[in-house]
This record gives sequence, C-alpha cells and structure tokens, in this order.
Amino acid sequence: MAEASKTYLVVDDQVMILELAREIISRDGYEVLLARSANEALALFQKHASELSGVLLDFSMPDMDGAALFIEMRKINPQVPVILTSGFSETELRSQSNFPEGVDGYLQKPFLSEELLAKLRDCRPRTE
Repeated sequence: MAEASKTYLVVDDQVMILELAREIISRDGYEVLLARSANEALALFQKHASELSGVLLDFSMPDMDGAALFIEMRKINPQVPVILTSGFSETELRSQSNFPEGVDGYLQKPFLSEELLAKLRDCRPRTE
C-alpha cells in the first residue's frame, strides 16, 4: 500500500489528459491512479481514500458531473484535498449554480507541468 503522501487520483474522461497527468506526476516521484468515469473514480477513491494525497478532478464528466462526484468523495473521506480542472476559467465555473463549495483548488486546462505540480504540492490534508 502506498503512503499517504505519495498517491494521487486523477479523474478525467479524456485519455490524453490522464496520460499527461500520469507522466507529470509520476516523474515527480508519486504514484498515480487513473479513472475515466465517475463510477471508476468512486471505486478507486473508496478503496484508496486513506492513502491519497489528493485528487485532480475534471469538472465535466459524462456520467456524473465533477460537482456531484466531489460531494460523494467528501462523504467517503473529507480530508482528501480535491483540485477541480476544466477548460473553462475558474470565474466561469464558479458562476454555475452547481459549483461545489469547499474545493481545495482549481486548475484550468490545458495546464503546464509546473502549474500542475505546484497545485499538488500546495494540497494539504483537510482537517474539517
């Protein structure tokens, strides 16, 4: 089992984004779990919630939007930091009625590897 400070879950329905994120994060010495759907993400989150350092979560998923998935993840383990990603700006997303309260960060796609790693390094387990 991986240590709490060594594993990230990346959730996105685009394979290219998953592979890019895996390459960037693993090159920095972390384990990476990948999920292409909300159901897959929930299963992985449930199984690995105690060892996750954070989640990189796409806001627009086909089977469940990122807001609903975020809420389900918080029910399982509210301490795991979650960073939302989207092609839309943070301002555009926050103007939507379903933008979830309590996310730990936001990263607009496409992102640079330095931006992604900086966001992940800023993630700290929640204490609420």
